Amino acid sequence: SITASGNDFGYELTFQRFVEANANKRDILIAISTSGKSKNVINAVKAGKARGVYSIGFTGETGGDLKGLVDLLINVQSTDTARIQEAHLFLYHSISHIVEEEMFGKK
Repeated sequence: SITASGNDFGYELTFQRFVEANANKRDILIAISTSGKSKNVINAVKAGKARGVYSIGFTGETGGDLKGLVDLLINVQSTDTARIQEAHLFLYHSISHIVEEEMFGKK
């Protein structure tokens, strides 16, 4: 569906179209962009906001454009892409583990 959407609407709208088709007010959108400037991610967050979706942004040091858009910003204090991505991986896996434990009692 990403390729079809990209071909039909452009890759800057790919994630936006997915959010428009699937997101509901009780959902949480996790936006990941090391620079915070990825247009496809920014457009998805904007589409989520229009639908009342809570958004969490994972970025690098400055937060980029996502900084002013997301409800919660988790920015890694680095400008090194590899270090940012490593920290993101650790953080969202840790968060997922906590959520699973709280919701489903899994350890």
